[in-house]
Amino acid sequence: MSDDRPPGRILVLDDEPAMLENVERMLEGEGHRCVTLSDALRFREVAAREQPDVVITDLRMPGADGMTILAASLADDASRPVIIITAFGTVASAVSAVREGAFDYLTKPFTADQLLVAVDRA
Repeated sequence: MSDDRPPGRILVLDDEPAMLENVERMLEGEGHRCVTLSDALRFREVAAREQPDVVITDLRMPGADGMTILAASLADDASRPVIIITAFGTVASAVSAVREGAFDYLTKPFTADQLLVAVDRA
């Protein structure tokens, strides 16, 4: 994180506990405050309570996929950046996500630097 930016409140959604732990460790190591969520169906409830600055969501999850989370997040706060992460990245899904309003799109496995640059830009 650049020194001139305050730490962000980041909501991270993924159905894989190891991915949640890794992303949380990377972001909190840079001073961000993270809330992790494995139940995508609770997104709106948790987002309303936590008021995140940035949402990071997996593309494929049970219950609600990343595109559903993207649409819900933008409906609730059109200025809140959403970063899509996926192990199943394709050019078509990346283009679709960006057209629908995603701020960025990262394919797994991504590096800490890639994640931190995306969050810092957001």
